[in-house]
Amino acid sequence: VDNGAPTNRISCCGCNIRDEVQVDTLFKTVIQRHGRLDILINNGGGQFPSPASKITKKGMIAVVETNLVGTFLASTAAYHTWMKRNGGSIVNIVADTYKGFPGMAHTGAARAGVINFTKSLAVEWARGSFCPMHGQLPIEPTHTHAHAHAHAHTTLCSCRVNTSHTHLPAALHFAPHD
Repeated sequence: VDNGAPTNRISCCGCNIRDEVQVDTLFKTVIQRHGRLDILINNGGGQFPSPASKITKKGMIAVVETNLVGTFLASTAAYHTWMKRNGGSIVNIVADTYKGFPGMAHTGAARAGVINFTKSLAVEWARGSFCPMHGQLPIEPTHTHAHAHAHAHTTLCSCRVNTSHTHLPAALHFAPHD
């Protein structure tokens, strides 16, 4: 019987976040194994140090596919598979690139895309409220919204990680919400 309590089960499932079929399969597997999806934390990423003048088209595409397209695929799969009907939370974590990211322009561009994507989803999927998120520095919420869809509640957050700090908090705590 599902009473909404955590199941305390952990399982692993490999997935290439740049592959739409693998991402869709991942979320279907999560629902099959656990019966629900409460939160998605997008923190996948990949980049390499390089001056912008030496980044190739192939290198740029690889970083954008991993950081931006991977976030898009995971977010939309989570939304369509579970959260549209049942609610949940999506947290997108990005490096702090707000003052530029010299030597990593490709990841800065992709992460800026993730932030805009999150803001756009907040308007479309989670109108009107905020995500009651509490974290320790160097994590800070940059944009949050929530919206009740009939009986569902979807929350979206975008967090930026201040890369000048070397110790990140062990966990983000989310206050209960309706």
